[in-house]
Amino acid sequence: MMLQVLPKDHEDLASVYDLIGDLNMRMNNWNEAYRNFSFAYDIKKIQLHFNHPDLGVTLNNIGNYYQAIGEYAVALHCYSKVLQCNIDQHNTAITKLNIGKIYTINGKVDNALDLAIEARDILQQIETCSQIEFVHCQGILGDIYFVQKDYIAAEHFYITAFELSKKFYLSAIQYEQVV
Repeated sequence: MMLQVLPKDHEDLASVYDLIGDLNMRMNNWNEAYRNFSFAYDIKKIQLHFNHPDLGVTLNNIGNYYQAIGEYAVALHCYSKVLQCNIDQHNTAITKLNIGKIYTINGKVDNALDLAIEARDILQQIETCSQIEFVHCQGILGDIYFVQKDYIAAEHFYITAFELSKKFYLSAIQYEQVV
């Protein structure tokens, strides 16, 4: 609907393609997701400076696509390009976690651990950081320690992620009861 309403030169057209691509990713429609992310990227390359934060969003989406289909080298390349954009601390942390996941898959667990700890430290400094991202980070740290066979440390991070998830869930329920 939005694509039919917006003029071809509308400034939000690329964002609509990003959102449609994200929706397709969530439904495992990989080809359609990639097609929409590519449209968004092509538009943003024309409209924006090479290191604009919005370009970083689309590059991250493309990296997520390649990670989902198992093309880790291409995903890593996309995520590296995201870090060259002027993204905020939150997106820097998320991108480092994405790179860390790929390093874990590729057996570079020391690099993955360094990036995950950097991401955690960044997320802890952001006042408006969503708890869900911090939970996700704790889970990734658990995964890294699990791969290293440090099961005690892995358990610690998994339990921390679980406890934070419970708090997040309970606070969401309480919020809904108030509203």
